[in-house]
Amino acid sequence: MIMPAFELIRPVGSLEGYACGVTRLYGKKYALLGNAGEFLDPVFSSGVTIALKSADLAANLLCRQFKGETVDWETEYALSLMVGVNAFRAFVEAWYEGSLQKIIFNLPEETNTIKQMIISLLAGYAWDDSNRFVKEGKRLLSAIAKGID
Repeated sequence: MIMPAFELIRPVGSLEGYACGVTRLYGKKYALLGNAGEFLDPVFSSGVTIALKSADLAANLLCRQFKGETVDWETEYALSLMVGVNAFRAFVEAWYEGSLQKIIFNLPEETNTIKQMIISLLAGYAWDDSNRFVKEGKRLLSAIAKGID
């Protein structure tokens, strides 16, 4: 059997890190949705949630824009989307640092409210303003992990 000839395009390499972002989530006649805009390590399967949220935000803004309304893509799309992305990011970073496991396995029983907020966010409610972990996740996770030590 004769093997087909091939051309090496570039040497084998590797990608490091668990996240990848872009400099802009939108521009003239485009909006990046889901992992095209922000990719986080799939530890918590946030990709589908981010994809659906970004599509929902973009669709609503496009409908308004097509009706002639003024739309602020920076505030209403990019900044809004990044609230949830950054909430997920805090948990992914805590996972890799080992502090999230420490929290999950060592939280006292009387902290049911904290457990419910963590579970809610990981279940996809990363844009729920009533959950303090959405905007303060990194700080709260760090403080709880230090308290457990």
